[in-house]
Amino acid sequence: MAGPSLSNGLFDGNSVLLTPPLFRKLDILARTHARVPIQVYDWSDAPSMLAFVHPMVSGVRIKLGKRGCREMTVISLANRIHLEGFYSEDSGIDLQPVPPGDIYPFVVWREIMHVRSRDNVLIFDRDIPSGGVEFWAIQQFAEMRANLLAWKAMYPGSSPELSQRGLYFATEFEHICRPYAPALDRYANRAKRAPIPLARDEYVPVSHVEGIPWADEVRAVLPCELAA
Repeated sequence: MAGPSLSNGLFDGNSVLLTPPLFRKLDILARTHARVPIQVYDWSDAPSMLAFVHPMVSGVRIKLGKRGCREMTVISLANRIHLEGFYSEDSGIDLQPVPPGDIYPFVVWREIMHVRSRDNVLIFDRDIPSGGVEFWAIQQFAEMRANLLAWKAMYPGSSPELSQRGLYFATEFEHICRPYAPALDRYANRAKRAPIPLARDEYVPVSHVEGIPWADEVRAVLPCELAA
C-alpha cells in the first residue's frame, strides 16, 4: 500500500482518508460538473455509506463570515472510506480495477452523476411505486447508471466488467424499469442548475462553518491551520 499522500488521500492500510488538498480538488470537481458543493461528514455517522445525495436540501453559507444562507442540494462525502467496503460494494460493475488512489474521485463522480440525473428525488415521484420490486429495480438501475457514467468519466475509452448482479439486473429487471423511463428522463431533463462559485469561502455548507470533520489521523499530520 502506498504511503501517505496528501494530494490523493492518506492511506492507513485498510482505508483511504480525505485530506484538505484532496477535498479541495473534489469540491471543485463537484462545483464544476454538478454545480453543488461537497459536505464532509464523519464516516462513523453513517458507516454503511461512502457518499450520498440526500433528497432533502441542506443549508449553505453564501459567503463565509456573512449571514446570508440558502438551501440547496449537496454531495455528502465520508471523511474515511474503508477499502473493503468499497471493493465489496456491488452496484452492477466490478470495482476491483479501481486503484485506491482513485477511490475518492470515483465516488465523487458517481454522486455527480446522481445529482445530474436527479435520481435522488425519485422517492417523491407519484408515478413511481414507493415500495416493492419496481422501486428497488429503479434504485438499482440508478446506481448502475451512476457507476457506468463515473467509470466513463474516470477511464474514458474503456468499459468496466458487469458484476454478476449487474448481469442479472440487465437481463431480468430492464423490463421493469422501462415503463418508468419517462419519469427518469423528466428529472434528468429539468433545467440545469445555475453555476456556483469555485471559491472555497463561498457556498460553504453550514456544517463546515466551525471546521470540516477530518479524521484524527489526518489532523495528526496536518499543519494546524489546515486541520481547523
